[in-house]
Amino acid sequence: MSRTATGEPGVDVPVGTLRVLAATDLFEPAVGGLERAVATLGEALSDRGHVVRVATLSIPGLPGRDRSGALDVIRLAGWHETFGPLYQDRHRPFHPTIPDPTVVKGLVAQIDEFRPDVLHAHGWILHSAIAARRLRPDVRLVVTLHDYSLTCPKKNNTRAGASCGVGGPVRCVTCATGQYGLPRAAALTAGLRTGGRRPGDVDAFVPISRAVLEVSRAAIPAGAVVELIPSPVSDHALAPATGPRPAFVPDGPYLMFAGEASTHKGIDVLAEAHALLGHEPPLLICATRPSAAAPWNALNTTVVVQRDHPEIVAAWRSCAVAVVPSVWQEPLGLSALEAMACGAPTVGTLTGGLRTSIRDEVDGLLVPPADPRALARAIRRLLDDEPLARRLGESARQRARGYAAADVARAHEALYRRLLADG
Repeated sequence: MSRTATGEPGVDVPVGTLRVLAATDLFEPAVGGLERAVATLGEALSDRGHVVRVATLSIPGLPGRDRSGALDVIRLAGWHETFGPLYQDRHRPFHPTIPDPTVVKGLVAQIDEFRPDVLHAHGWILHSAIAARRLRPDVRLVVTLHDYSLTCPKKNNTRAGASCGVGGPVRCVTCATGQYGLPRAAALTAGLRTGGRRPGDVDAFVPISRAVLEVSRAAIPAGAVVELIPSPVSDHALAPATGPRPAFVPDGPYLMFAGEASTHKGIDVLAEAHALLGHEPPLLICATRPSAAAPWNALNTTVVVQRDHPEIVAAWRSCAVAVVPSVWQEPLGLSALEAMACGAPTVGTLTGGLRTSIRDEVDGLLVPPADPRALARAIRRLLDDEPLARRLGESARQRARGYAAADVARAHEALYRRLLADG
């Protein structure tokens, strides 16, 4: 069966405390969209009176038990500790596409200790969550599909810079080899192809957009519960503006990008568009982590790395134009929605979830992906037409309110309760 939740205000759900164990490959201090979505949802569920604990992969130098706001955080040992030298960044380990026995053991221990009503998986840790659920069948298992990782070993559903169709094993291994090397590409692809998901292993699949659902549909068992619920926009972004401009932002009007400074996010396209604009106004890039693809030495460009989320929000509020130049099929466009929540006039691309997150000429402007000239024209249009920029920014702010964390949490709570009621 399939239901849709938009995140818009609706009928409230019955009162009663739920216990939710959120299992995620990465969590704070990692600062990507998935990690922010898990934290924002957890805090919003906590605000509604529920108890949320996060189980995530361990990271060197961080304690096994920690606290993040209202959330208890448990960091689990696993294969990633043994094979740490094989990772590009040991502080951003990824779970394999098969169950990790040590992670399974850790999840089972958390189920026994925490007694959750729902185990909610985010990312490839799903494979260990399924194995843990088979050992503890009373817990309900939900998985949010934040990207295309249910079917694609690269998680981005792209091949040679373009959207990928249905790939076979050899095609997927060949494509992923450039990112991982042949041994890991083959292992990840094999895991996805033989992952052993059976009907009933997962109680509900939650794609964050129709774009994700359409790509993932072939890997979802027939008859499974599927419910579209978007990632939440943080309360920081939706709150009234307070405080000064961050010290790292350029003086005067500026363009802004926030996220992974990579080619699939269109950072090279943005740099070329900025050059076509004569490198004016200044360009601010808030990167989630260091990247060789970022235009570190480009004229009139400022690159900052791993800034706190409230600082990013404050920078969105001050920018002249927010730019989301993604080339890949952006699953939802959380950065775009947070910029929109801040009232920033936004330019995105006609790809993936951005096509529905941003309504062209209503909440922002959309241009073809990988087209720096079209991107430059759209940016110039907003810079030159202040009434248009103001109108789109205000409409964008209202649009983003439909993704408020409280409403997204309410939709999840309703789903959890239906699954528990169905037995």
